Amino acid sequence: NDYCSTIVKQNPKHFGFFASLMTLTDVEGVLEEIAYVFDVLGADGIILFTSYNNGQMYLGHPIFKPIWSELNRRHAVVFIHPTSASSPNGKPKLINSMLPIPAIDFPHETTRTAADLIVSKTIDSNSTCKIILSHAGGTLPYIAERIAGIAGDIKTFNSNGLTKESIMNGFKNFYYDTALSTGSSTLHGLTDFVNSSKILFGSDLPYIPVSLNENIIESLENYFLKNDNRNYLEKINFKNAINIFPRLKALFHDK
Repeated sequence: NDYCSTIVKQNPKHFGFFASLMTLTDVEGVLEEIAYVFDVLGADGIILFTSYNNGQMYLGHPIFKPIWSELNRRHAVVFIHPTSASSPNGKPKLINSMLPIPAIDFPHETTRTAADLIVSKTIDSNSTCKIILSHAGGTLPYIAERIAGIAGDIKTFNSNGLTKESIMNGFKNFYYDTALSTGSSTLHGLTDFVNSSKILFGSDLPYIPVSLNENIIESLENYFLKNDNRNYLEKINFKNAINIFPRLKALFHDK
């Protein structure tokens, strides 16, 4: 965090950063770090993993309530990125050697924590946070109605007074980035699922090869330009980000 802050301060018009936090189970330590990264380092947001404690605690877990309350008080932008799926021995289980965890399991982990945040009513209590789900929300746009129908309409599972409609509204209030998610069927599903103001550009660099990132950008541009929808593309590429990051908004307003 200190290093990132130094880079941003050297060139604030070109860089920003999301602060990283230690394991969320050290609640007091996390609260201290949140104060430090925002008040001293000037972080633009916070990055969280989808789960902690070897995958046993997703982000709606009650132990994290003080953390969410503080992020909510600060109107924080929170970027959620998946980590390895849970397993009985705490070690990721591969399908086979040709399918690393990020290929399939990461999208499911994003969906798990997003659903947990909604059905636990964590988001209801912390509605000023702007939460970004990586990789177009994982599998969420595709199975959102299935989740909402089961969790909201089947009374056996519903102990929070939720409805299918309230769960769906919660899902639609997340922001979604486009990292590794620019196939035509993926973009069609995402743009049908959420408002155009909720989609942000993402690349996954430096964890993917530059050549793959170039293909992702090309796919994103081709999808919208072939439909003569340059305005939608501009929203994704920069306009939506300007609206959720105060420092960016001030920077572009100055221009």
